[in-house]
Amino acid sequence: MCPKCLNELFDPYDRRYQYPFISCTECGPRYTFSHALPYDRQNTSMDAFIPCAQCAQEYISCSDRRFHGQTICCSNCGPNITFADKNGNSSSFGNSAIVDCAKAIDSGKIIAVKGYGGFHIICDASKDNVVELLRKKLQRPQQPFAVMAKDIGHVRSFAFVNTEEEELLCDVSNPIVVLDKRENMRSLSSISPQLSNVGVMLPYSGIHHLLFHNTLTSVYVMTSANLSGLPMVMDNDVAINDMAKIADNYLLHDLKIENRVDDSVIRSTSRGPLFVRRSRGYVPRSLDLPFMIEPSVGVGAELNTTMTFATGNKAYISQHIGNMAHFEVATYYQKLFNRFGELTSITPEYWGCDLHPHFSTTKFALEHGADNVVPVQHHHAHVVSLMADAQLEKDSRIIGIALDGVGYGDDGSV
Repeated sequence: MCPKCLNELFDPYDRRYQYPFISCTECGPRYTFSHALPYDRQNTSMDAFIPCAQCAQEYISCSDRRFHGQTICCSNCGPNITFADKNGNSSSFGNSAIVDCAKAIDSGKIIAVKGYGGFHIICDASKDNVVELLRKKLQRPQQPFAVMAKDIGHVRSFAFVNTEEEELLCDVSNPIVVLDKRENMRSLSSISPQLSNVGVMLPYSGIHHLLFHNTLTSVYVMTSANLSGLPMVMDNDVAINDMAKIADNYLLHDLKIENRVDDSVIRSTSRGPLFVRRSRGYVPRSLDLPFMIEPSVGVGAELNTTMTFATGNKAYISQHIGNMAHFEVATYYQKLFNRFGELTSITPEYWGCDLHPHFSTTKFALEHGADNVVPVQHHHAHVVSLMADAQLEKDSRIIGIALDGVGYGDDGSV
């Protein structure tokens, strides 16, 4: 959210005062609500909401900040937000829903909150008993949770933040940034047990800012709402069904998410930012390749997979997809493959896949790529990707070490 929209969000004289879906041409979601190009309202899920007279006038006024803003809306014509019980029964709406959700968080409840790219599970990060209960429900006894802090000042109270890390935290993409803990981080001891660091992000939507405005706590657990190995939940009905044994309440809205996207995760290093997960805020931005390539696609591996479409000297890496052993992930993969091809306008002539014949992605490539499939040994692919990342010419030679478990060998052995 840009500073101008943030000021309007808390300006009682502004007509979008405390409206969580406030945005303009300088901010707001794009990819998660788009199902086709060009990026026009009719090609987004905002098409379901007809602008009111005031919004329509702002849209056509060339002097207005929302001139041709495709996500333009207000409380009179835009998406609505509701607070519901664990069965999905709505109890409050609009800002009252935000206030009720904030009270529930302060009281120790676990909430499933629908955002821009999917659902998050939220609770008060300072309540160890609540965090431990969440771990038990999610069956994640040791896995570190990401947290969202109200502002950079509160981040500094429990983690060290250097200049580059602050720039990353405050960047328009708002990634999770892995920070070193302070020694006195006892108030958040259950967040990343036995680790010296913690993943932190700042509020990036109107919903987040309004929740912090109404809660006593200044740090939330903010973890993706999904069962182990499955995609992040993005539909209301699915969330109410799948999260029934986890969430006490739901904060829902009626804006359809077209593309689920997890939070990006970055670590600052001596050589610059390093992606742990490249997703929200960075997909589908292109990456420059140090060589030219025919229209191609890399279909990914089997676990924690992504896909990459490339042409010329540009590559487009998808968001995290998941474990292809699950039917739900494989179904989502097919849908994303079609949509990503449309968004990038790339029809692949060559299909790169893993050498393992039993991978779902390999079978997918062989089924659709016919004679244009290029199998690649798993660990070799990792090392070659480092060459592209380092902008080395394609005929360069390096020595690489891939520490990535098992892979199907050139000789057919695992």
